[in-house]
Amino acid sequence: MKKAKNLRISSINRQRSLRINPQSVKTLARFVLTRENVRAARITIAFFGDRKMRKLNQQFLGKAEPTDVLAFPQNASRAQPDLAGDIAICVPQALRYSRNKRKDILSELSLYVIHGILHLMDYDDTSPEEARRMTRRQNALLKRARTDSLLINQMKREPEKRTRPDIL
Repeated sequence: MKKAKNLRISSINRQRSLRINPQSVKTLARFVLTRENVRAARITIAFFGDRKMRKLNQQFLGKAEPTDVLAFPQNASRAQPDLAGDIAICVPQALRYSRNKRKDILSELSLYVIHGILHLMDYDDTSPEEARRMTRRQNALLKRARTDSLLINQMKREPEKRTRPDIL
Protein backbone atom coordinates (compact mmCIF):
# COMPACT_ATOMS: atom_id res chain seq x y z
CA MET A 1 0.00 0.00 0.00
CA LYS A 2 1.47 3.33 -1.08
CA LYS A 3 1.57 5.85 1.75
CA ALA A 4 -0.11 9.19 1.04
CA LYS A 5 1.72 12.17 2.46
CA ASN A 6 -1.15 14.58 3.09
CA LEU A 7 -3.41 12.44 5.25
CA ARG A 8 -3.79 13.98 8.69
CA ILE A 9 -5.73 11.68 10.96
CA SER A 10 -6.43 12.17 14.66
CA SER A 11 -7.93 9.63 17.01
CA ILE A 12 -9.56 10.69 20.28
CA ASN A 13 -10.84 8.32 22.94
CA ARG A 14 -13.45 9.83 25.30
CA GLN A 15 -14.98 6.62 26.65
CA ARG A 16 -14.01 3.97 29.19
CA SER A 17 -15.63 0.81 27.83
CA LEU A 18 -12.66 -0.28 25.73
CA ARG A 19 -8.98 0.63 25.49
CA ILE A 20 -8.62 1.46 21.80
CA ASN A 21 -5.17 1.70 20.26
CA PRO A 22 -5.14 5.12 18.52
CA GLN A 23 -2.36 4.10 16.13
CA SER A 24 -4.46 1.20 14.84
CA VAL A 25 -7.34 3.63 14.17
CA LYS A 26 -5.04 5.90 12.17
CA THR A 27 -3.60 2.95 10.25
CA LEU A 28 -7.07 1.71 9.31
CA ALA A 29 -8.22 5.20 8.29
CA ARG A 30 -5.07 5.74 6.20
CA PHE A 31 -5.70 2.38 4.49
CA VAL A 32 -9.30 3.32 3.60
CA LEU A 33 -8.37 6.79 2.37
CA THR A 34 -5.55 5.40 0.24
CA ARG A 35 -7.79 2.67 -1.24
CA GLU A 36 -10.38 5.35 -2.07
CA ASN A 37 -7.69 7.47 -3.81
CA VAL A 38 -7.98 10.39 -1.41
CA ARG A 39 -4.82 12.48 -1.88
CA ALA A 40 -5.27 14.82 1.06
CA ALA A 41 -7.42 14.62 4.16
CA ARG A 42 -7.81 16.05 7.61
CA ILE A 43 -10.12 13.93 9.75
CA THR A 44 -10.69 13.31 13.42
CA ILE A 45 -12.15 10.03 14.65
CA ALA A 46 -13.55 10.26 18.18
CA PHE A 47 -14.82 7.41 20.35
CA PHE A 48 -17.56 8.34 22.83
CA GLY A 49 -19.93 6.80 25.35
CA ASP A 50 -23.73 6.72 25.18
CA ARG A 51 -24.31 10.07 26.89
CA LYS A 52 -22.18 12.09 24.46
CA MET A 53 -23.53 10.26 21.40
CA ARG A 54 -27.12 10.80 22.55
CA LYS A 55 -26.35 14.50 22.93
CA LEU A 56 -24.76 14.74 19.46
CA ASN A 57 -27.58 12.76 17.85
CA GLN A 58 -30.17 15.04 19.49
CA GLN A 59 -28.29 18.19 18.53
CA PHE A 60 -27.65 17.32 14.87
CA LEU A 61 -30.36 14.82 13.89
CA GLY A 62 -33.09 15.52 16.44
CA LYS A 63 -33.05 11.97 17.84
CA ALA A 64 -32.79 11.59 21.63
CA GLU A 65 -30.95 8.26 21.57
CA PRO A 66 -27.40 7.10 21.07
CA THR A 67 -26.41 6.01 17.57
CA ASP A 68 -23.48 4.04 16.22
CA VAL A 69 -21.73 6.54 13.91
CA LEU A 70 -22.11 10.21 13.08
CA ALA A 71 -20.07 11.93 10.38
CA PHE A 72 -19.59 15.68 10.11
CA PRO A 73 -18.09 16.63 6.73
CA GLN A 74 -16.43 20.00 6.36
CA ASN A 75 -16.29 21.91 3.10
CA ALA A 76 -13.13 21.33 1.11
CA SER A 77 -11.48 24.25 -0.68
CA ARG A 78 -8.12 25.04 -2.26
CA ALA A 79 -6.72 25.83 1.13
CA GLN A 80 -8.38 22.75 2.62
CA PRO A 81 -7.66 19.08 1.91
CA ASP A 82 -9.72 16.99 -0.52
CA LEU A 83 -11.55 15.50 2.44
CA ALA A 84 -12.11 17.05 5.85
CA GLY A 85 -14.40 16.19 8.72
CA ASP A 86 -15.05 14.51 12.03
CA ILE A 87 -16.40 11.07 12.84
CA ALA A 88 -18.05 10.24 16.18
CA ILE A 89 -18.34 6.57 17.15
CA CYS A 90 -20.33 5.16 20.08
CA VAL A 91 -18.35 2.32 21.67
CA PRO A 92 -21.15 1.07 23.99
CA GLN A 93 -23.46 0.86 20.96
CA ALA A 94 -20.85 -1.24 19.14
CA LEU A 95 -20.44 -3.44 22.22
CA ARG A 96 -24.19 -4.06 22.44
CA TYR A 97 -24.50 -4.81 18.74
CA SER A 98 -21.49 -7.12 18.65
CA ARG A 99 -22.75 -9.07 21.68
CA ASN A 100 -26.27 -9.43 20.26
CA LYS A 101 -25.02 -10.52 16.84
CA ARG A 102 -22.08 -12.52 18.24
CA LYS A 103 -19.59 -10.43 16.28
CA ASP A 104 -16.10 -9.35 17.19
CA ILE A 105 -16.12 -5.88 18.77
CA LEU A 106 -12.92 -4.76 17.07
CA SER A 107 -14.29 -5.74 13.65
CA GLU A 108 -17.48 -3.83 14.46
CA LEU A 109 -15.55 -0.70 15.46
CA SER A 110 -13.41 -1.03 12.33
CA LEU A 111 -16.60 -1.19 10.27
CA TYR A 112 -17.83 2.00 11.99
CA VAL A 113 -14.59 3.82 11.10
CA ILE A 114 -14.92 2.73 7.47
CA HIS A 115 -18.62 3.68 7.46
CA GLY A 116 -17.84 7.14 8.84
CA ILE A 117 -15.10 7.78 6.28
CA LEU A 118 -17.42 6.75 3.45
CA HIS A 119 -20.02 9.22 4.77
CA LEU A 120 -17.38 11.97 4.67
CA MET A 121 -16.83 10.98 1.04
CA ASP A 122 -20.54 11.58 0.27
CA TYR A 123 -21.70 7.99 0.44
CA ASP A 124 -25.26 7.91 1.70
CA ASP A 125 -27.39 5.19 3.24
CA THR A 126 -30.79 6.86 3.37
CA SER A 127 -32.26 5.21 0.27
CA PRO A 128 -32.22 1.42 -0.24
CA GLU A 129 -30.14 1.70 -3.43
CA GLU A 130 -27.56 4.01 -1.84
CA ALA A 131 -27.45 1.85 1.30
CA ARG A 132 -26.68 -1.24 -0.82
CA ARG A 133 -23.90 0.63 -2.64
CA MET A 134 -22.39 1.85 0.63
CA THR A 135 -22.70 -1.56 2.30
CA ARG A 136 -20.96 -3.28 -0.62
CA ARG A 137 -18.08 -0.81 -0.49
CA GLN A 138 -17.62 -0.87 3.29
CA ASN A 139 -17.75 -4.68 3.37
CA ALA A 140 -15.12 -4.90 0.63
CA LEU A 141 -12.87 -2.48 2.52
CA LEU A 142 -13.43 -4.34 5.81
CA LYS A 143 -12.62 -7.68 4.18
CA ARG A 144 -9.38 -6.31 2.71
CA ALA A 145 -8.44 -4.61 6.00
CA ARG A 146 -9.02 -7.91 7.83
CA THR A 147 -6.92 -9.80 5.26
CA ASP A 148 -4.11 -7.25 5.64
CA SER A 149 -4.38 -7.31 9.48
CA LEU A 150 -5.33 -3.64 9.63
CA LEU A 151 -8.36 -3.78 11.95
CA ILE A 152 -8.52 -1.67 15.08
CA ASN A 153 -6.93 -3.29 18.10
CA GLN A 154 -6.86 -2.72 21.82
CA MET A 155 -4.14 -1.14 23.87
CA LYS A 156 -2.11 -3.68 25.71
CA ARG A 157 -2.22 -3.31 29.44
CA GLU A 158 1.08 -2.51 31.02
CA PRO A 159 2.29 -5.46 33.06
CA GLU A 160 2.41 -4.72 36.73
CA LYS A 161 5.90 -4.01 37.93
CA ARG A 162 6.93 -6.55 40.46
CA THR A 163 9.43 -5.60 43.03
CA ARG A 164 11.96 -8.16 43.95
CA PRO A 165 11.78 -9.06 47.61
CA ASP A 166 14.88 -8.29 49.57
CA ILE A 167 16.82 -11.44 50.14
CA LEU A 168 18.84 -11.54 53.35
